[in-house]
Order: sequence, then structure tokens, then C-alpha cells
Amino acid sequence: MGQSAADIAIHVVIPTHGRQALLRRTLECLSQVDRPAGFARAWVVENGSDAGARQIAADMGDALPIQYVHLDEPGRSGAMQHAVEQIGEGFVVFTDDDVRVSPQFLTAYADAAAAHGERAVYGGPLSIDYEAPPPDWLLEHLPPSAAGWEPADPDAAIDRPCFLGANIGLFAQMLLAEGGFDPALGVGSAGNPVGEEFDLQKRLFEKDYGGVFVPGARVWHYVPRSRCTPGWALKRHERVWFTNGKMDSTQYEGPHLAGAPRWMWRRLVALGVGACLASFSPDAHRRFEIKKDYHQHKGFMRGLRQR
Repeated sequence: MGQSAADIAIHVVIPTHGRQALLRRTLECLSQVDRPAGFARAWVVENGSDAGARQIAADMGDALPIQYVHLDEPGRSGAMQHAVEQIGEGFVVFTDDDVRVSPQFLTAYADAAAAHGERAVYGGPLSIDYEAPPPDWLLEHLPPSAAGWEPADPDAAIDRPCFLGANIGLFAQMLLAEGGFDPALGVGSAGNPVGEEFDLQKRLFEKDYGGVFVPGARVWHYVPRSRCTPGWALKRHERVWFTNGKMDSTQYEGPHLAGAPRWMWRRLVALGVGACLASFSPDAHRRFEIKKDYHQHKGFMRGLRQR
């Protein structure tokens, strides 16, 4: 602590690939927010093929200081880690290429960072811009990135992972000292696991970092119609449980088949039969609940076999 907000260099890191229109929208919004005295630049990190982000960054250069970086290797985690290594020191806000941000997005983070210092994880609330809202019953089954998030009690202590990848901030030097993002997690990594930001938070909270909720740093995440369907939600559950299986360290006793215990295969078959029969139910919510069990178990087994 001891620094003023003006003394802290503030960077925004935006990993991206293949969403030019949404990226332009995000950068235009970011160019219009209040900038703290220490604001340095936005980093547009295009990971994978050169899909057009370079030109958008160039087009926006007069309105916003931007550093464009291209990485051949796909992967959100690798893109964020590369940017942090280039930045080296200062406060870094991570967001997505499909968001709007509040006018005080940067100043709220700068003030919070000055007040609470380096040994903390920072995050703000996430609201949703729906192309078409999902049915009410499906909301509880969508991830926070598609349903929105903020703490029930904004004043409660935060000591467990809760901040989302579209709205999280840390000091670069502390992030590097603690090992940074796990490249095996995140969109674009093998198998498309999720939760790189939750893995990072878990490691930091285990080392007694604090959690700081920044209510003024609100983000609106764009969620297309295609991510508000039961089918998409089931696939998302499968990805979450794939991640759980990939990160699971349990040594399972008993006979195995193709990298997983035989009892898991038997359960997969039973759940698969139930999921097929559920297709005949007239109740959409009931169909989803039954199929969800199958997709979660299937995802866990797939992750277990790849760990």
C-alpha cells in the first residue's frame, strides 16, 4: 500500500480471436470511459490465426492507447500470461472481447488497487446483454458468465474463488511471482477446459491473498441466442466437469478400462440410457436435469482420461 491511484500503471488485457465486430464494440466502449492518471494501454492479444484483430486495434489507435500482440498458439490462458510477462509491473485488468464496461470501470479499479495493495485479487460485478433471454427455468443452469454475477453481500469477506474472467484484476508482479495462469486451462487449450481464473484465485487465496470486490467496475457481457439454449448449457456442464476430471488427483482403486475405473463406465452407460429415455418427457426442465447428470459424468471421465 502507500501508493496513490495516480502512481499505479493500469493496463487492460483483452484476449481475442475471430470476433471482430464484438472486439470493436468493446474497444469503442473502453475508449469512452474515465481514465485514471496511471492508465497505460489496452493490450489486444490475438491468439491463433490472424483473424482481423490487428486492423481493429490499428483503427482504434487514435481513440485509445493499444498494444496489439499476435500469438500463433491458440489459448486464452497463454494469451493473458504472455501479456502479463510483457507488462511486468503494474495493475492488470482482464476482460473479454465481447463486453461493455461502466464509465468508472478503470477509475474504480485504480482506487481499489491503491487502497488495498498488491496482495489481493480484485473483481467487479458482471451483468448480461442478452441477444434473446433464456427461459426462466434455464437461468439457474447457466454459468455466471451467461447468467450474471455479483456477491449477495458486497461487504462480506471474500476468501474463495468468485471473480469471473471477464472482470478480474491483479498486480502483474504478484501474478508472475505466484506462477500466473495455468496454460492447460481456458478456451483454446486441449479439450477446451474452463476455469483458469478460478484455479488462479484458489492458489492465491490458499496463500492468504485477500479478495476485493469493486462495485464500480461493472461489466456487461454479451451473450448470444446460441448460448441460451438447453443444448449449449449441457455442453457447458460437460466442459466444467471435463475440467474437474482433468484436475482431479484421486487415485482410483480397482480395475480400469481405457483410463477410467470400470464402475465409471457402467455408470456412464446407465446415465446414457436415462438420458435417451428422458427425450420422451414433455417437461423440458425434467429432460434437462436427467441429461445434465449424463453430460457431467461424461465430461469428468473424459477429463480423467486426459489428466
